[in-house]
Amino acid sequence: MVTSGGGQTTYSGMVGGDFYSGTAYSQPQFGVVGSEQYSQVQFTRFLLVSIADGADMRRGKTTWKYEGKVTSTGLSGNVSQIMPVMIEALFQDFPGTSGNTHTATRPLP
Repeated sequence: MVTSGGGQTTYSGMVGGDFYSGTAYSQPQFGVVGSEQYSQVQFTRFLLVSIADGADMRRGKTTWKYEGKVTSTGLSGNVSQIMPVMIEALFQDFPGTSGNTHTATRPLP
């Protein structure tokens, strides 16, 4: 909350040969005293990797050995800069425990 204004004002003068003086008080104002509009573009990127057993696939059967998904959100639209960081995050603790979700924050190089 922002406070603005408020305070005390004194005044004095002469009217028709009579002297007067006084004090005025004003209450401070509370709340938003200004605002600014802005916009920014936020990018969301996805990386999905599925690894199947090759021998099973040659026999016409699909056995998934690993599936991983990374979601990245940020202000950079440079995918070539972000993709290595996403791949690193995907394979951290590979193969890990099945069904677990991890959240990681990584700064861009």
